[in-house]
Formats: sequence, structure tokens, C-alpha cells
Amino acid sequence: MADTRHWLEELGLARYADAFEEHEVESFLLRSLKITESHKQRMWGIRTVLSLAKFWMEGQERHKAHDILHSFFSEQSEGFDRPNMVEAKALLKQLQ
Repeated sequence: MADTRHWLEELGLARYADAFEEHEVESFLLRSLKITESHKQRMWGIRTVLSLAKFWMEGQERHKAHDILHSFFSEQSEGFDRPNMVEAKALLKQLQ
């Protein structure tokens, strides 16, 4: 799997890489997702969903990656032309 710095860079948080161990990345991403949902931060949410899906794909947990992308994508009603949404759609298609 990619190192911790890579996953934190995905979220623009590389400066915090020394504070996390590799095994803590999934937990961090899941917590980040809960925060984005509670604060209704859609842009941050899609970035977190993409990072989590890629993390799971790399760890051979494709079903988890598919489920989270499908769930997030199906809840959206706009912004499908935005780069993050285009990437989410492409990853979802790749996982089908």
C-alpha cells in the first residue's frame, strides 16, 4: 500500500503525515467522512470518499470502494461535471 503521506496528500494534509501510522489512515479517512457529512461539506466529502475508495482499492477491498462511491454518487443531484465527480464516476465504472 501507499505510504501514509500519500493518503494525507490526497486530502491536502501532508504536513500531518508524521502524526499518523499507516494502519491509522483508514480510521482517519472514516472520521473525516463523518465530519464532512455532519457539516454538509460536499466538496470535502467527495475528496474524502475518493481517497477512501482508492485506499480500499489498493488494499484489495474493491467491494467497499464500490459501495462508498455508489452511495455517495447516488445521493448527488448536481455537479456531475466537476473534476472530483468525474473522477468518482470513472472509479465507480472501473469497479463495476
